[in-house]
Amino acid sequence: MNARLHRQGQDKPVIITHIIASDTVDEMVLEALKNKDINQQCIIDALKK
Repeated sequence: MNARLHRQGQDKPVIITHIIASDTVDEMVLEALKNKDINQQCIIDALKK
């Protein structure tokens, strides 16, 4: 979804808002995405060294 909003050549800022209902699978999905982002950043940082 994010790739469709923020694509090559995009010159305007993109704001992504996640609407999460409590006590739903949405919370687990958001947590998994946060963890994925952290893990990917750690890998990128390790490769830079």
